[in-house]
Formats: sequence, structure tokens, C-alpha cells
Amino acid sequence: MTGRMERDSRGGDPVAGGGPRGATAGAMGLAMALALVWLLRGGLEPGALGGDGSGVDYLQDIKPLLAERCYACHGALKQKGGLRLDTVMRMRAGGDSGPAVAAGEPMASLLVQRLVAADSADRMPPEHEGERFSEEQVGQVRAWIAAGAVGPVDEEGEADPSEHWAFRPWERPGVPEVRDARWVRNPIDAFVAREHEAQGLRPVAEAPRSVLVRRLYVDLVGMPPGAAELAEVEADVGDGWYERWSIGCWTIRGMGSDGRGTGWMSGGTATGGVLGIS
Repeated sequence: MTGRMERDSRGGDPVAGGGPRGATAGAMGLAMALALVWLLRGGLEPGALGGDGSGVDYLQDIKPLLAERCYACHGALKQKGGLRLDTVMRMRAGGDSGPAVAAGEPMASLLVQRLVAADSADRMPPEHEGERFSEEQVGQVRAWIAAGAVGPVDEEGEADPSEHWAFRPWERPGVPEVRDARWVRNPIDAFVAREHEAQGLRPVAEAPRSVLVRRLYVDLVGMPPGAAELAEVEADVGDGWYERWSIGCWTIRGMGSDGRGTGWMSGGTATGGVLGIS
């Protein structure tokens, strides 16, 4: 074994001077130092992850608890008393009654006072609107506030529900112009073609009619077309043949492959009546 062996003054295990164990200890110390720098530079105040001596992790212990019990009345959707509790900064700013938390002073913080209020009319969450905080949970909130009520510097609150796409008014976007308009048959194609061009993609040549119709039948009817249907496809030389056959496949699927109930469409044969082909 290379390296000089020494026994420490406490009579412990031998330590290899300059050997692997010494190098490992040094590497671990360096890693811990780099991790601390990363946390501080990454937007977390000291204590946001429980390093404040309180043993309470704001992101793991406090925020999820407030989200479960308090956000319904003090979040993005509703702000009773003008108060939001979805970020530490908003808690400190408070609402109509003042700041919800006073850093370092849990018993002076309105949040704690409302959590432990003896009168159910003053206690939060209100009865029948949320489960009451347990003594352990209240203790966590107190410990977090006593340690400074710290949290992420760049903490984001709940998203505004009105910004969700489901609540926005409908808007019809303009159809984009593309360089190769020959591939575009409808407005949806134009949006697809725009992404093709943005990604530097070129569409392949169109598949033969027999292949396209087979795909239609298998997808919409559940079985491939017969020889008669394929012959009709080849005989349909007008524009919009693919759309006509698509509608025909849907009709066959809904009314039966024998064409019953489709004669009123064109008065033709079963298949021809469905597709409007005589």
C-alpha cells in the first residue's frame, strides 16, 4: 500500500497520509461547499430548505399544508380579507388586517393567531371548509416563523385561473402563408406546413389512391375495402375525392356496410349512394 500510515491522536483507525480516504474526505467537503453556493445563488434564502435550525422545510412542510387548507380562500381564485398565502412575500405583505406573518415572532403573527383561535368563528380554516390544523402542524408553522419565515426568493404563487386557455375568449388565428402552397388543401394543412418549414422538413409524395383508401377503410370502417370500392376510387377523377370517400366511410360505419338507410342520399347503389357516386 502506497502512502505513509499514521494513527490519529485519538487512537482511531489508521489514516493513509495522502491516500484514498484523505482524498475522499476532501472531495466531500468540496462538494458540500459547492452545493451551498448553488443553493444560495439559485434563489433560495438560507432556511428555505430547513437549514435554519428549526428542522422545518418551508417547501416540503409549510407550503403544501397552506395549499391544502388555505388557498381556496386565500389563493389566486379568492382573497378573503385581501389576503393571499401562496407566497411568503404575500404573507408578509398581508391583507386588510395587516401582515399575516411577523418574522421571528410566531405569537404576534396573525396566521398563528387564527390557526389557534378558541372561537370557531375566528379560527381558520373555518368549520366545514377545511380540516383544522393539528397541534403538530401548528408547531411547524410556529417554528418556521420563529426561524425567520424564510422562503424562495423567486417563489411563484398560484397561476391566475382566468389565464387558463379554457377561460379565454375564442380567437380565430390567421391562416399562415407558406412557401409551398401546393401541399395545403385546407387551413389546418397550412399550420402543419408552417411547422414543416420551421423544422426544415419536406413532405413526402402522396401515397397511391389504393393505399389512402385502404387506410380510410381500416381506420373508419374497421376492414379493408373490396375490389368494387377500389375500382370506384380509381374512377372518381373529380376534385375532393378523398373528402367524399372519408364521408362515405363514416356513413358506412354508422349505417352498416350493406348501405341500408343510405338510398335517400343519392338514390344510387348501396356504395355509390353512400358516396354520392353514380
